[in-house]
Amino acid sequence: MKPWLRLVVVVLAVGWAASAGALQTPAASPLSELLTRVAEYIRVTTPEWANIVAEEVYEQERATKPALTRRLSSDALLVVTGPGQLMFFRDVTVVDGRDVPDQKARLETLFIAPVGTATDGMWRVARESERHHLAGGSFVVTNPWKVVAVLQQRYQGRLHFELGDAAPDVGPGVRELRFIEPPLPGAERNLREPLGGVPLFGDDGARGRAWVEVSSGRILKSSFSLGQGQGSSNTVTFARDSRLGVIVPMSMATAWDDPETKRPVAGRATYRNYRRFNVRTDLNLPAPRER
Repeated sequence: MKPWLRLVVVVLAVGWAASAGALQTPAASPLSELLTRVAEYIRVTTPEWANIVAEEVYEQERATKPALTRRLSSDALLVVTGPGQLMFFRDVTVVDGRDVPDQKARLETLFIAPVGTATDGMWRVARESERHHLAGGSFVVTNPWKVVAVLQQRYQGRLHFELGDAAPDVGPGVRELRFIEPPLPGAERNLREPLGGVPLFGDDGARGRAWVEVSSGRILKSSFSLGQGQGSSNTVTFARDSRLGVIVPMSMATAWDDPETKRPVAGRATYRNYRRFNVRTDLNLPAPRER
């Protein structure tokens, strides 16, 4: 073959290979594939989580001499208030062995209210438990569902993710998924709703991890620390409830500092007796007007 003809053949071959490569769809990265599976797992499982109630026993201790302790018994449940909107409720019934007054049927009364009209009431109940915690325990850091909620597809774009190592100690085929929510710049702190929406964890941001079963996207453990790892923390272990057949929180460890004494407060919650919270509502429509 003549040299110039050989050169033409080589150039054409290279050009064809480059064109063929350009037509191929880039392969999804292991990180993006895992995030997709996690989002799909949450989307599919949310109807099973909705209106599940558990008995929660939450023990807290402040490191002072003598130690200050608190024991809360509560009904804890996750409610779907709208598309992609998951709200955790803790209805404290007993504090240090004493019944909380006026607690009877609070949740039943709340959820009988028509959808879209009970938002203020929902937040009141959701935050009501804060007054029973030892000082410094916020609604965010005492929420066992927080990481599950922020890993929904609608919120993933507001977090920075990194794929971590395999975690055989958590389970076979489990891998660590790390995330960061950057702190909100000082100039934006006075805005009611900064660009991208209200912070998921707070103005100071957060660092967290989820231990995920790679094949299914199921979350088996979660952890986060507020303030880029320097503040309050929350760690939750999940397992399958044999009665309901769904993966739910089984234990939660929390930590924060008392804002006045600066002494650390450690907490541990356990969950048992999961069951469905069923509320029957009757819709009464006015009779049509006669023409």
